[in-house]
Amino acid sequence: MTGVYLSECFHELPAGQLKRIQILLRIILRSHSGRDKLKRTLRSVFQELGRPLELLNSMRLETRLAFLKLLENFGTLAGMRLSSGEKEALLELPFVLRLENGTYVIYGEALEYFASDSYFRNQGYLFSHVKNLGLREKRAWLCWLNGDEARPEYAAAGVKSLYRRLAVARFEKSPPGNEESAEELFPDSEAPDRTLYMDEIFPNDPMETPVAWFYRGVLPLYDALSDAEKAIHRESLLPKPGKRAREVIRLLKTGDLIARRVAAEFGKPERYALIPSRENISFRDFPSLNPLGVPADKKENLLF
Repeated sequence: MTGVYLSECFHELPAGQLKRIQILLRIILRSHSGRDKLKRTLRSVFQELGRPLELLNSMRLETRLAFLKLLENFGTLAGMRLSSGEKEALLELPFVLRLENGTYVIYGEALEYFASDSYFRNQGYLFSHVKNLGLREKRAWLCWLNGDEARPEYAAAGVKSLYRRLAVARFEKSPPGNEESAEELFPDSEAPDRTLYMDEIFPNDPMETPVAWFYRGVLPLYDALSDAEKAIHRESLLPKPGKRAREVIRLLKTGDLIARRVAAEFGKPERYALIPSRENISFRDFPSLNPLGVPADKKENLLF
């Protein structure tokens, strides 16, 4: 999971990496330029490259596969997880940094550029889903993850930490074997072509589930899901939710599942398909979640 913005950390990069990235971007990174100006400059450089999907397709196959592998690991991989060929391929790209500790990252400004392309959202990438959420949903999700809705910093500066916090939540999940993955929600007879809709798990009835208040536009989705989780724990609502409902709530909380709005047929209500996200993370990646070792209160080093 990338926690690095180039506009903030370039002066801390090894000299060789700084030179490489400046050559590939064809710009000079200067401390006196200011962070906001550097972000605008980077955004302009990326826009000149064209649509992200077209750029992805123009990469040679090995480079494209290595880049997608990095994307699917929250934009961060320890060098030991990459082959020598993958490392060389990634260093061809102006979007990737190799940090002093050997970690390869897609820096924040680049990830925002790719998140702007609908292709990545349609393919179920969590970083694109998070980037395109409204502020109200981001705040609700972050409060749910942190379990302390009273702390105002979660609703302000903390919003930028959401994508990183989701990576941590993946790591904190129960040991494998005690839970279902997003791909395992369906019986064999249903997978892999079956689309699971949220209203199949949570009906549009406030007497049965607080999620109904999301369908009716009263609550953000992640507030409604948080309430549903609490209701299950209290056993006051959803008295027999079943394993599937519990697992869907857990997977939506960690971003393993994404709720995607589906265009409604004429005369029918909107529905939300539950899509497995593409990102993954493992214990071996967790030490590099804060690859520069910079405290969160000292630098805006968190993404989305």
